[in-house]
Amino acid sequence: GYQRPAVEIPATGSTTKPTDPTESNPNTGALDDVPQTGYFAIRWMLRLITKKSLKGFIIYVAALGVLVLCDQLIFNVFFTNPF
Repeated sequence: GYQRPAVEIPATGSTTKPTDPTESNPNTGALDDVPQTGYFAIRWMLRLITKKSLKGFIIYVAALGVLVLCDQLIFNVFFTNPF
């Protein structure tokens, strides 16, 4: 098949030293909220689908699917043809 030639990517370097993997990272504090966020998102979605009709969502997903298929098979603006 067709292959592009390799392109060299210059390394610019960094002025900071890499961190020791055994040290704690102060930037991981945001991960503490992940389970709670997932729980509340699932709870909200379950309430939504039990109290409301999903007809609008079904129409939206179907229309989006048709647009994606048309783009893949005909227009090739956002997606390439998978075949």
